[in-house]
Amino acid sequence: MPTTKRPDPVAPALILTPQDRGQALKAWLKRKDIPVSDFAAAIGIGRATLNRYIAGTKDLATAEQSIADRLLQAMGISDGEAWTLLSIPEDNRRTFRSFRPPPLGHGTVTRTLSDIRLEEPLFGSVALPAGTLIRVSHEGPALEHSVVRLPDGRLYAASAGVIAEGEQLGYLVSAHFAIRLTDAEPLQDQ
Repeated sequence: MPTTKRPDPVAPALILTPQDRGQALKAWLKRKDIPVSDFAAAIGIGRATLNRYIAGTKDLATAEQSIADRLLQAMGISDGEAWTLLSIPEDNRRTFRSFRPPPLGHGTVTRTLSDIRLEEPLFGSVALPAGTLIRVSHEGPALEHSVVRLPDGRLYAASAGVIAEGEQLGYLVSAHFAIRLTDAEPLQDQ
């Protein structure tokens, strides 16, 4: 009985869904002549797990950072090329990256960032309201403002050169917050 050959997978022209991302990876593996089982072994996951990514029942864009790192290393292309190939959304690129040195990856600097949700306002050289999400860097050159947890538990932003007594949490990199204008009192004409 003659067997019919399955058509080669083709990457979707427009990648919008986890299924599209999976098909793009499947097409890339086929072009590179890499068996799924070999690729799964190279990134340290089971074939069934890789098949869920390929089928789109698990989204590659939300893969654990350690899996994304190993996947990118096994692909042998830069993080940026993989972001384009698999259409990784901007919001997922913080974790869908490798720690390979540039230009392939982003180096180890990204491992040194932490997010802190302010339960109370930050005060000092930078004042931010409670609820703000701040990102601090634990390494690298000293940035303009360091964030310190004071002995009383409050967080303090200290300008460069100012030494505040307490636990050094890192250097302020960014702050993300929302202001609800509907709660503000209307301005009065004076």
